[in-house]
Amino acid sequence: MTAWRANMNDLTRRTWCVLWRAGLALTLSACDDVAVVVLDGPFSATSAQPNLVVDGAGGAVLSWLEVDGPHTVLKAAVLENENWVNVRDVTGGKDWFVNWADFPSVVPIDEEHWVAHWLVRNRDAPFAYDVFVSTSTDAGVSWSAGRLLHDDGTASEHGFVSIVPGPAGADVIWLDGRDIANETRTKSMTLRIATLASTGSILNGGVVDGRVCDCCSTDAVRTNKGVVIVYRDRSADEIRDISIVRDVGGRWSIPRRVARDGWRIDGCPVNGPAVDAKGEMVVVAWPTGVGDDARVRFARSIDAGVSFPDVIDIDDVNPVGRVDVVLLGDGRAVVSWMRRREGDAALSFRTVGVDGELGRVHDIASMSAERAAGFPQMISVENRLVFAWTDPAKQRVRTAVASLATLSGQR
Repeated sequence: MTAWRANMNDLTRRTWCVLWRAGLALTLSACDDVAVVVLDGPFSATSAQPNLVVDGAGGAVLSWLEVDGPHTVLKAAVLENENWVNVRDVTGGKDWFVNWADFPSVVPIDEEHWVAHWLVRNRDAPFAYDVFVSTSTDAGVSWSAGRLLHDDGTASEHGFVSIVPGPAGADVIWLDGRDIANETRTKSMTLRIATLASTGSILNGGVVDGRVCDCCSTDAVRTNKGVVIVYRDRSADEIRDISIVRDVGGRWSIPRRVARDGWRIDGCPVNGPAVDAKGEMVVVAWPTGVGDDARVRFARSIDAGVSFPDVIDIDDVNPVGRVDVVLLGDGRAVVSWMRRREGDAALSFRTVGVDGELGRVHDIASMSAERAAGFPQMISVENRLVFAWTDPAKQRVRTAVASLATLSGQR
């Protein structure tokens, strides 16, 4: 642990390695021997809330919001070499719910079938909003009219959506506040799922967990055993640890904690988990704060999420959280997160070996720790990591790529 803290202190003394010119990064440079290219992009001065996903062919799809007064537009683009191309408007409108932590997405389900979701305010209550979805059958060129994902009709919160491609369409997971609005016995936020077909029809899959944390992001991925979902749970005595549920033969397993952190907090930390998988290997990263001791943690499963034998601290110095995780083909995982440094914060990442050995901490971007920075995104495509985040100082989306080849053999 002493060596780890010394490494972190050394990192804070180093000069930031990516050169920023007039707010645009134009230079290939190296951060601790990792080649990084910060990309220019088609992002306006009012762009924010990026989301990154991998398409069926292994390419990168980026979506983001652009706000012009009362009008909001959801846009999307694909990465070609080091350029964002095929930029298009997915949909737009007024009265959208635009939030730093709860943001839209555009997700390719297969080569032609894409799905989008966004959030619209419900005028019947001041903090209520609804999830709208749309489908495309021509790889995002044209889109169906938006429709409500849920049919409960309550003026409550619906959001923090995760979308997983599947053989029957897209599995859509979200946090749903109908039980709070209806004043049911539990009066709790629930975790729900539905299937959205390419035709636009919606099959309601029901409740996955009847009591969860109110406003932490969800994440989900498909293993070769079925879909697994990770989220911040909420016990009767306000323990808000990360739980996982698995699709077992068409039924959801009983929620099980990934790790018993025992974080008791009387309120939502707005800081959820991330998950990735290949075959039966599942990796999860998440922030926690037991006893005000902030940490970013990591766990690995080799049985499709049934068990997580060991938990590793990725950062126990002063992390903000807002994590992401990807699983590489060689079994290594990469965890990204925001961490505080002297005078600012950074978007950072490090590898975790199959044996649990941690790689060095690499910084991708210097940034603010404020809410306007949102939730940075990370995916792995074509032997490189792709990152996206919101730069509050410039009020626009930023993106970068880091070569995985330069990580080979690094610790």
